[in-house]
Amino acid sequence: MGKRFEVDTFNKLLHGWAQKGNIMSIKFLWNLLKTEGLEPDMGTYAALLHGYGKYGNKEGVQTILDEMKRKVSK
Repeated sequence: MGKRFEVDTFNKLLHGWAQKGNIMSIKFLWNLLKTEGLEPDMGTYAALLHGYGKYGNKEGVQTILDEMKRKVSK
């Protein structure tokens, strides 16, 4: 059985891809994080907002904000 990544690992990768502007890799990592059954934290959301916001992807920003609202309202 292979090693499982922790949320912090995903966050570091997400921040790196956000800095590079690689939206496809950000989307891939976001989906992988969910597939692994990990819960995103504020660092995850910050990286996603950075990546989507940096390149004016308003739909992506709104999707992440909606997800954050759902998580808080639970």
